[in-house]
Amino acid sequence: LQGDNLSTLIKLRDASTVEADRNRLSVVLAYAYAAQERWAELLPVAEALTQSSPDSLIAFNFAVQAYTGLKHLGDWQKLVDSRLEKYPDEVEYKRSKAQLAQYQGDVSTLQKVIKPLIDSGKASDQDLNLYAWSALLLPGPISPDAVEAAERANTNTKSSNFPILHTLACLYAYTGKTTQARELLLKAMDAAALEEPNSEIWFGLGELAEQYGELATAQTLYSRIEKPKVDVSGTSYMLAQQRLVALKSVITAKGSGN
Repeated sequence: LQGDNLSTLIKLRDASTVEADRNRLSVVLAYAYAAQERWAELLPVAEALTQSSPDSLIAFNFAVQAYTGLKHLGDWQKLVDSRLEKYPDEVEYKRSKAQLAQYQGDVSTLQKVIKPLIDSGKASDQDLNLYAWSALLLPGPISPDAVEAAERANTNTKSSNFPILHTLACLYAYTGKTTQARELLLKAMDAAALEEPNSEIWFGLGELAEQYGELATAQTLYSRIEKPKVDVSGTSYMLAQQRLVALKSVITAKGSGN
């Protein structure tokens, strides 16, 4: 919906005197704004829906999309906390809280929210992937349960899901399983029908180069990773920037003979 069609929809909604009809038209309008990534225009529509339909997951998700697009993380925090206070067992709200924690770079909260879902068998493959990827954001060795989560998600999706293949490949690369990591990166490219590596693949290849001791090559590979449109903590880009800083220090130290 664009142009005149969108204007007509807004006029119909505003002219409606029946709340249920207004809400249905607002949902259609919200879908249109979300599809076009018009977050500023989506926001008031989504917030109105959360007020008129406080128990609606659809309204909640529209609001989260708007808050994410506009980087209103504080508003997202208030909304999800209020929903969890009312519905503490609702998995979708727990999942949203974990995703918010990812945006905030709060790995501890992310893992505390997702781990019980995994243990109770309620975690989706995306939840497993998020938990596994978060292990790369922490210092120290990769925990075995993170690798297990990625492996389970990959088995569930029959090695056909790009993000999951990519996560498992990066975990394997980090833990020294270079042959398996390389094979998974190639499978990930096939799954996404990529003729050339994208930023995520470059990151995995950069990890492999580090494992092989090819530090200058790793720098080159990490430098190819493009900054995402949405600035989210824990992306391949962010991790690559951290690795570039670390590699620069190591290469400089080697060059000075220290």
